Amino acid sequence: MCKERLAIIQAKLFQLIEKDKEFKIFGSNEPWNGHRYVLNAAAEKNKIHDFENFMDVKLPVDYKSFITTIGDGYAGPFYGLYCLDEAVYQTGLQLGIQESEAQDDWINCFAEFPITQAQCDTYIHNLIALKKRDGSYFDRDDYPEEELPFIQLNGNPLRGALYLCEYGCGGYYILVVKGECYGQVWYSEEGKRLAPLSDSTGRTFTFFDWYEYWLDKSLRELH
Repeated sequence: MCKERLAIIQAKLFQLIEKDKEFKIFGSNEPWNGHRYVLNAAAEKNKIHDFENFMDVKLPVDYKSFITTIGDGYAGPFYGLYCLDEAVYQTGLQLGIQESEAQDDWINCFAEFPITQAQCDTYIHNLIALKKRDGSYFDRDDYPEEELPFIQLNGNPLRGALYLCEYGCGGYYILVVKGECYGQVWYSEEGKRLAPLSDSTGRTFTFFDWYEYWLDKSLRELH
């Protein structure tokens, strides 16, 4: 199933690249950090293995299959998918960890995600109960923040998540790599306020869901 889904995503990505020669999709051609649909070389599997051993973490299978098959970063939602090195750097940066810090400090970056599955389920239930829209909750503007504020961390550090890409204006997409919400993609605002991505049925987004949703949304926009 993972290989089949990966092949579908790859085909849609190549279709989007072919259709958007003029870089009309937001983030593809920003003068300072647009991804321009460039795909970095695929990550070597031994590099992933070394990373997981060093950080004492297991990356979700769909994310690993993407970066070791299609490309380790760049073409992707908004300002593009971080390569793994940049994702780790951004994760450490948000927590005040420098590259020279001790291994234990880095491992602590990937301690358990501070939100439980019960909190996630409650937020999504309340979100859908508002019945403001029928589509998925993907972009920041999809969330009725004035009526249902994002989940507040209240000073607790955002651990257990790998930064995937920059949304802009202090917003990022993150992938939960340890904890009850493992494998889910969330929206993070300044590392202080969070919201899970979900469809209108309450199903949360995996990495594949997140990336393919962006592809489908972009292709519809061009059409």
